Amino acid sequence: MRQLGVTRKKSFVASLGRVQFYIEDRENGDTIIKDVPTRKLFELKNGATETAEIGDNAACLFAIGSLASKDFCIDVYSIPEGTDDVVLSGKNVYNPAAGNPFRFDNNNYEVSRQIRSGANKRALVGVFIALVIMGIVFALTLSNRIKRKTFTKDGLSITLDTSFKEEKNDDFNAVYNSSKRGVFVMTTNDVFPAGTGYTLQEYCEELLDYMEISQSELKTYGDGYYFEYNATDSGNTYSYAYVVFVFQKSDDNFWIIQFGSLKSKAAGNMPMYKKWVDSIKFK
Repeated sequence: MRQLGVTRKKSFVASLGRVQFYIEDRENGDTIIKDVPTRKLFELKNGATETAEIGDNAACLFAIGSLASKDFCIDVYSIPEGTDDVVLSGKNVYNPAAGNPFRFDNNNYEVSRQIRSGANKRALVGVFIALVIMGIVFALTLSNRIKRKTFTKDGLSITLDTSFKEEKNDDFNAVYNSSKRGVFVMTTNDVFPAGTGYTLQEYCEELLDYMEISQSELKTYGDGYYFEYNATDSGNTYSYAYVVFVFQKSDDNFWIIQFGSLKSKAAGNMPMYKKWVDSIKFK
């Protein structure tokens, strides 16, 4: 027998959810993932590390968001046969169409590449369909032009427009997506805890440290702060540009509102983001 260790690197993406790890077990497996009998090893919170004892045989290690999403929010690592301990790491990446999945580092397993490619295609298809539908609707009638629309969830309201739709996502208090941009709302939680006595600036500095972003990126806006960062998907195919605004509602309640789009489409977004931020009201 040998030890398997997995570290889930800290990431703003999917920071509230746990990642579940299942290992191939042809004899005692009780859960089928991608036609492979598996058994559960452990779950990982954001930034956590776990170890488990595994056999010396070769086996596939699956990382999933949940059993309900195991067919698309998934990655797999091929553990070779041997007696040496195995140490792995990875993090969740931004891909809403695939459930913001966990991705193993340095993973060249062919099955994993196929899964990742499928997830990217799924995202592209979703965006393509949305763009086509929007184009058809706009062409059919001017009366259906995009209008302002206010969304309210968990004590925060924000006015966007009718191109946005609310999506269910357990990693955020609210998610609003359009074909070009996404809005992700999060309040204080076990990753960014409340009740620590931090000022808003101190809280933002902790957040920047957590995300490994330079403190010099922090800027003021109204009663809050914001910063920008870029990220690339696990396949180095798509680059995204994010702007994160942080506000303090009370001594122990901070709100994080993140806007994102493809980096290639990010030019000119900031005035729109600030307009949307200005519309925010706390209930």
